[in-house]
Amino acid sequence: IVSFGADFLDTWGPTVEHQRGFAASHGFSRDGGMAKHVYFAPRASLTGLNADEWHGIAPGSETSLALAMAGVLLGERGLAAPAGAPSVSAEQAAAATGLKAEDIVRLAKEFAAAKPGLAVAGGIGSQHAGAVELCAAVHLLNHAAGNIGETVLFGSDLDRGDGQAAFAMLQQAMEAGQVKFLLVHE
Repeated sequence: IVSFGADFLDTWGPTVEHQRGFAASHGFSRDGGMAKHVYFAPRASLTGLNADEWHGIAPGSETSLALAMAGVLLGERGLAAPAGAPSVSAEQAAAATGLKAEDIVRLAKEFAAAKPGLAVAGGIGSQHAGAVELCAAVHLLNHAAGNIGETVLFGSDLDRGDGQAAFAMLQQAMEAGQVKFLLVHE
């Protein structure tokens, strides 16, 4: 599990469910395996404090780090990044984040080797001007690591949790005239 500021144990999404999943994957299983958790963020949140590796990186540098890690993996596989995706080297990301380039390469390779693997971004720690770019970069990293269709599934359970189900309930309340005023910010 690689988190780019997503504090999934405290403030990101359904935290109790995330805590249960983290405990199950991070505890020793019957075969002796255990998930590794790496957290990149400027401060050590609850999720960062529970990580096997917490890297305090410069605020706003998460996107360049995710792009560099994806670039390492795409380069190893001889694949090109999708059209329009920026290219960031490990050295450039090192200058932006404060990490060492060799650590960025190591972490990218470890992430790709871990099966199943998952990179996440978003939440309170990622609410900044570059949040959309960060999420896109993390999706590219998941693609480069081969996680799409494995741990990253699109549209398979959108009716669960607070996501699509909550939106559908809001829509029904609006159609029934139960919502007098709705403010949408950003």
